Amino acid sequence: MPGLPARDALREAAARLGSRAEARVLAAHVAGVALTRLDLLETLETADAERLARLVERRAAGEPLQWLTGVAPFRTIEVAVGPGVFIPRPETERLAGWALEWLARESRESRGRAPRVVELCAGSGAVSLALATEWPGLQQWAVERSSDALPYLRRNLAETAVTVV
Repeated sequence: MPGLPARDALREAAARLGSRAEARVLAAHVAGVALTRLDLLETLETADAERLARLVERRAAGEPLQWLTGVAPFRTIEVAVGPGVFIPRPETERLAGWALEWLARESRESRGRAPRVVELCAGSGAVSLALATEWPGLQQWAVERSSDALPYLRRNLAETAVTVV
């Protein structure tokens, strides 16, 4: 099947959501292209257009955009998110920045010992992943009790040296 012109699908999604920006994020997600390349896309496959329509309806019903795409930006990284974890907020990014500033001060006084960091109620692990990414070599633990959040935490920290508890 030839599909639907991408600009038409995008226009319909934007009209339903009242947000061209959110429609673009969802369209890029279903098409599997970077947001910066969306304007180069001429058509959406029929299955992708149907998937976009379903995601638009879920978003219009109030489901968070990040849960629909499965990722949320955080500082210099993206983290997997979904039902069961909070979507990282700007305040949490500031907290991670504060922690990095504290680590910089503390490391000057630590006489070569690797700083130790424990994140309690880690959720998606956004803070732990940001610290591990921006300050390699930390001794880190991320602790989470929620069985809903734990899979996201493990997934996000899988490629790091952070110990998940």
